[in-house]
Amino acid sequence: MKNYDNIIIGSGPAAYKFTAHATGSTLVIEGSTFGGICPNYGCEPKIFLDGSARAVLLSRKLIGKGIQQPATIDWPTLMARKLAVFGQYPRNSVKLFQSKGADVLQGTAKFVEPHVLDVNGTQYYGRSIIIATGQQPHKLPIKGSEYTLSSNDVFVMQELPERITMIGGGFVSMELASILTAAGVQVDVLEAAKRPLGAFNPAHVEQIVREMSAQGVQFHFNERVAAVNKMPTGFEVVTENGLRVPANQVVDASGRVPNVERLDLQKVGITYSSHGISVNGHLETNVPGVYAAGDVIDKRVPKLTSTAQFEGEYLGRYLASRTQAEIIYPTIAQAAFTFSTNCAGGSEH
Repeated sequence: MKNYDNIIIGSGPAAYKFTAHATGSTLVIEGSTFGGICPNYGCEPKIFLDGSARAVLLSRKLIGKGIQQPATIDWPTLMARKLAVFGQYPRNSVKLFQSKGADVLQGTAKFVEPHVLDVNGTQYYGRSIIIATGQQPHKLPIKGSEYTLSSNDVFVMQELPERITMIGGGFVSMELASILTAAGVQVDVLEAAKRPLGAFNPAHVEQIVREMSAQGVQFHFNERVAAVNKMPTGFEVVTENGLRVPANQVVDASGRVPNVERLDLQKVGITYSSHGISVNGHLETNVPGVYAAGDVIDKRVPKLTSTAQFEGEYLGRYLASRTQAEIIYPTIAQAAFTFSTNCAGGSEH
């Protein structure tokens, strides 16, 4: 059995910030792609694609105002450029961890004892263990869910269909709808609530919906999806109200869930729910010496890269005895990469 002062499960922003501030020996374990969701299937490639989408959408609005023709997106070329930019990130992520003195290991970690993990048949002991496995796309428990794609799939699409239906009206759905519309796809957004982007000011959201509708996005609010049917020409999304929306592809962007199912948390009694792992003010779970940070935890703070970085840095400092105070979050701003809007803190709603 190999022994470490710190073992962190996951290699996203919380893990990197932790290793940058921690002391002692550290092992980073990654069960999927090094670097986590953000640089591989999340915010960074999204912002990259959004840059091209904004150019197209702006050119459409400037027709007759000095611009003669709207810009268009060559999707295969854009995706090839995305791969060239971000394809090296997993390898570079490994180098970053190693530059901080951490060991790295590819494999699925499972708890054997509170401070012992099994990875690929080998056991590792950590005086402190930090769970930073993030979240994964949620699949609705509906008939035909096996036909739906996740947001991760969209980021690796080499060709685009004519029509895509997005299930959900959160960040992921709305941002992808904006990008795909700019790329020439007919996009339908189905949202169970009366409006999308619930974290934002309703007046701002109304303006976003107006702008996106003008660009061709079709919104269907108060529509809870009941089934996805396979059809000869693609798929049909059916709602509880009887609405039927045809699509060539269906993306389930209804939400994300904590990535904990392979950890065997119940084996060592770590408390968690569908919202994430329960932690105290020091980000410690109910099992002493086992901590959690990033999107995987159950805390009422925005689940963003910046939040995960802040928590990872805090844990690195706390476990190095540089602070004994409980974590105090700054005001955390959120932005939606649609027609831009942002917010910070609470609202009257």
